[in-house]
Amino acid sequence: MIRHFWPLLLVGCAGAATREEGPLDRLITKSNAYASFHLRAEISDGKQSVPIEMAWRAPDRAILKYGAVATTILSGGTVHHFLRGTYTSLPTAPVLAELRERYPGLSIGPAPEAVFTLGDGVRAQLGLGRLGARLGWLEDLKTYKLEGNVYKHGQTVIELREDGFIGRTEMAGTRFIVKDIAINQPVADSVFALPPTAGLQDVGARSQKDFARGLDESYHRWILETSTDDDTLETLIKIDLARKVEPEKMAALLSESVQKGLRAFHLLHPDARPQVMRDKLAIDHGRAMGNLEILEEELHKEYEKTLESYFRGMAVAPPQKETLDVARRWQAALKRQVDAQIRKRFEAVFEAALAAQKE
Repeated sequence: MIRHFWPLLLVGCAGAATREEGPLDRLITKSNAYASFHLRAEISDGKQSVPIEMAWRAPDRAILKYGAVATTILSGGTVHHFLRGTYTSLPTAPVLAELRERYPGLSIGPAPEAVFTLGDGVRAQLGLGRLGARLGWLEDLKTYKLEGNVYKHGQTVIELREDGFIGRTEMAGTRFIVKDIAINQPVADSVFALPPTAGLQDVGARSQKDFARGLDESYHRWILETSTDDDTLETLIKIDLARKVEPEKMAALLSESVQKGLRAFHLLHPDARPQVMRDKLAIDHGRAMGNLEILEEELHKEYEKTLESYFRGMAVAPPQKETLDVARRWQAALKRQVDAQIRKRFEAVFEAALAAQKE
């Protein structure tokens, strides 16, 4: 049996900047200028064949049909996905608008557009990405080895056509073959028409959170593909840290805990000398800062992994020297924000409590 793959709703790597001009870059420029295309192909494992259909029409119509199993349609700022008796319609515009509002002043470069990919040359996918290559496999092939007129990577062998489309792929017994392609020809509205939803289960409510989470991650990647200067890193971490740990709420809870502890201590020791109360505050302060150190260590580990995931998602990852420099400045920015948003607030809690004891 051929394995059916859920087409990705998001691709985060399509907009990574290329560093050297070459044949694939020229094909990217050429194919990105296509006003439309309509492709029919077939994937076969020798026992079973599945038809593939891809179509694009400027400015924002795109469809991928993976046999009778999965269909993804991008139209009018909404992603429509149909898979085995279920469907979902996910508006991208409001999610992107919320992200732009959340990260003011941080550019993602070109707005996300429809991007087609073929993972390993056979896994058909359609998603949203910064438009590095509408035909996303042209970015992927930059990591392949060109031998004669074919691209090779592991067990995957790909023949690329002069128009930028893959003509044939062979990978571990599975074959992808193009049947016909029409480029810059009229594509009827009926090609992008939504399938009937009668009898299908609407899973939009369950999918919305995952979709928004994926678009959020892609948005971060697009920001870093656009800029990794110190101001960008600082602003990104400042906003994300505030959303993640809610420093004001943390400080308020700490203040409440400290005051509650002081009241309880005073009830048990009503005649305690002021120095004893100050000693208790010093102990509480040390405990709170110790817990903050643990939290900060966990945050640094988490943010390190997150940054690595952003780099892994880029079609053309920056050189190692650059990624190491960004990682160093990323962690330094996190340290500054922890100090400014959390440690400073915690210190203020104890300073206020200490001042109250002196009154």
